[in-house]
Amino acid sequence: MELLGSAATGFDVDALERYTVDKIQAAMAFDVGPSSQPVRSNDTDSLSSSPSTIIYQKGASLIRMMQGFLTEQTFIGAIRNYLDKHEYDNTVQDQLFVELQAQAELDGTIENVTVKQVMDTWTLQTGFPIVSVTWFPDHILFRHVKEKLLNHY
Repeated sequence: MELLGSAATGFDVDALERYTVDKIQAAMAFDVGPSSQPVRSNDTDSLSSSPSTIIYQKGASLIRMMQGFLTEQTFIGAIRNYLDKHEYDNTVQDQLFVELQAQAELDGTIENVTVKQVMDTWTLQTGFPIVSVTWFPDHILFRHVKEKLLNHY
């Protein structure tokens, strides 16, 4: 949200262009390692469950992804509704997903899947998808695998 806010003010015109390097690449580099964590965990009782910086970077990447697949108009409208509805409250991710879904349905920007279905695969698991694309003369083949990779660096 910090980069979206910076870009919206007009004072940091390069914020979204730096986003891939500043957030996504750092989060993906961490997410291939043995200490990778899901963005959301049900473990809230132990001291070791405090979120790391990388969790926030992964979260920032997910926010950017939601803005992309829902459209900026839908995303911003849902965030406004979410902030108005939950002002000064503690919330969980599903409450955000409800607002995103409601706005997406209102705007007609999502069909055949819910925001929760898409986002739970990202927030409750470690790793990230690998998509390979092969071009053929008469079609394009997409292969998708989501797995936790071994860090080979």
